[in-house]
Amino acid sequence: MKNSIDELQISNFIEMLIAERSISRNTALAYTRDLAAFAKYLQKRKKELETADTDDITKYLNGLTKGLVSKSTQARKLSAIRQFYIFLHDEGITKDIPGQKLKSPKKHKLLPKNLTEGEVNKILQASKSHGRNDYERARNLCIVELLYASGMRVTELVELPVSIVNGKPDFFLIKGKGSKERIVPLSRQAKMALQDWLEERNRKEIEKQKRKIPNSPFLFPSPKGNSHLSRVSVFNLMKDLARSAGIPPEKVSPHTLRHTFATHLLTHGADLKVIQELLGHEGIGTTEIYTHVVDENLKNTVLTKHPLSKNPKTAEVKQSPN
Repeated sequence: MKNSIDELQISNFIEMLIAERSISRNTALAYTRDLAAFAKYLQKRKKELETADTDDITKYLNGLTKGLVSKSTQARKLSAIRQFYIFLHDEGITKDIPGQKLKSPKKHKLLPKNLTEGEVNKILQASKSHGRNDYERARNLCIVELLYASGMRVTELVELPVSIVNGKPDFFLIKGKGSKERIVPLSRQAKMALQDWLEERNRKEIEKQKRKIPNSPFLFPSPKGNSHLSRVSVFNLMKDLARSAGIPPEKVSPHTLRHTFATHLLTHGADLKVIQELLGHEGIGTTEIYTHVVDENLKNTVLTKHPLSKNPKTAEVKQSPN
């Protein structure tokens, strides 16, 4: 952006969101990009963020629609722009709040992707042998077990401190979106995988100490430096494991395991309210989509497994001659 005033106002807005609403780093980056793109659009039309009106926002959104930008992305961009102008108004910078009455694009409610129990077992088996050494294999298995056993978001997983395993806990206390805390369980298999991983991790950390390299404070250290394993690394790991397990890679991601965790719990009789708490959803409405997933799975089971659904000709009842 050429306009330093726009840059300053966007920066102040993001700082406010981080300080007062505890938004995540990813949300902050997305909102910054969204507002920068809108500011660039305005600059081409010889306007500034402070002087834009509802008509400018409407034309910008219409351009996104023609550019085949998804409705969910359009909705996020409009949300960022709206909140930004509310901030400017509260700060006394603008008299009006443009775009306040604009309706957000209706998003198609797509059912979340999930894996079958058999597919999860294949991925778990693949993770046991995937890696160049015992250290990587133990880490990979632990990552999959924890994601499937807890329904954690990948960001929550990679940012786990190693101190969280003190005392061999049966659950983790996770700080999720908006700094909300929740308890996530650890299955017996997850605890076993975690123990094996800690043994390999501790060996590596002892080697680092001998070379006077600082130990990592994270449960899953990055291969280089003192940070944690990146989200991209876990994403790529899941794709590699899918290929090894003979599952289409596009079907598998860390978030798929989160959806699978919820779907399998519901299928086996877990209460929807409990699943909401485990996932850290703000409202029960977000969690209710998993009931549609289960209903869809049941329908597909009937359509593919019922004997009358396989071949219409064989469904005809042949009467025996008298």
